[in-house]
Amino acid sequence: MSVSPPITGGPTLFSERFIRFLKKAAKTLNFLIENGLTDYNELTAQVEQASAEFEAAFCTIKQLEAQMVEIAQLKTCLLYTSDAADEEDRVD
Repeated sequence: MSVSPPITGGPTLFSERFIRFLKKAAKTLNFLIENGLTDYNELTAQVEQASAEFEAAFCTIKQLEAQMVEIAQLKTCLLYTSDAADEEDRVD
């Protein structure tokens, strides 16, 4: 029984994935350092603040969407009422 050595002709899938991971990690680390986000507690505080601002904006958007639906319904009712009044004027 013979055991052949592993094939070492080119990069393996594992090493390509690991290299991509390292590049992404380096980009992330560079971004954090360039933006002064080197303290974990400060970073989590900023994330929480951004999350709270996003939540507030999201709630405002949902309220405005609900108002838009209400306005559209009122507009439809006004159009039907206006059409009905026009028909009554024509009949009289």
